[in-house]
Amino acid sequence: MRTPTILSGFLGRNRNVLAGLQAPVAGRHSNGCTRPWFEAAFSRFYADLYAHRDTAEAESLLDSLQDLLPARGPVLDLACGAGRLLGPLGRRFGEVVGLDLSRDLLAVARERAGSARLVRSDMRTPPFAAGSFAAVFSFFTSFGYFENPADDEAVVARVAHCLQPGGKYVLDFLNAGPVTSELVPKSEQTIGDRRVESSRSFDVASRVIRKTVRVFREDALEVTYEERVRAYTPDELDAIFARSGLEVVHRYGGYAKEPFERDRSLRYVLVGRRMSS
Repeated sequence: MRTPTILSGFLGRNRNVLAGLQAPVAGRHSNGCTRPWFEAAFSRFYADLYAHRDTAEAESLLDSLQDLLPARGPVLDLACGAGRLLGPLGRRFGEVVGLDLSRDLLAVARERAGSARLVRSDMRTPPFAAGSFAAVFSFFTSFGYFENPADDEAVVARVAHCLQPGGKYVLDFLNAGPVTSELVPKSEQTIGDRRVESSRSFDVASRVIRKTVRVFREDALEVTYEERVRAYTPDELDAIFARSGLEVVHRYGGYAKEPFERDRSLRYVLVGRRMSS
């Protein structure tokens, strides 16, 4: 899904336009309690930071996957963010639902949602009945966010629950081996009157990749936030699908359906089909 947001950031290859950024709220509640990282990171600031990922790119992605997908919806864009896929999905499938936890990103998504229905919910507990969707999409490494791996697996189990028998789940994830071996520890960019510092690390014990972004203006720290993702291996993802009642029917190494090469591909794109109960 484009050069994926979290992957390109981890590898140190982002080319972001920072004009007009709105700083995210600090990662603490007003009572002083620390929020989960994703509540602080996925703010309006995030949407502005990755504004270069546009609808044309989303159209190209869906074009490449078209022959793998159902002819009609309803379909779910899980962790839809600012909603750039909602229009292209609507044109292909008719009925579309976008789900995200971020109020800020859903506010942006409303501007481009068209006829899509937007739902604010945690992806672990989506409020949909069994068999609601012909397909579910999790694009751009929108998986592996939770501190407890059981919560990540709960996401896949709920996806399977929401799918119609024979329905498809497309999960776009990073390929852990090559990605962790190619991490750029630090990078710096100067864009306009802002300086952006990014640091990246991989904790072997927890298997979590972390990226910390600090944005300065006139040498004063304007905002800082962190992104995290657990680096599941392809075998682990396959096993999670199987335990959730999803048969992996396709595996690709990129958005143009490139063959998956375990030691070289930076992406691992799975297409799972819900098995009949």
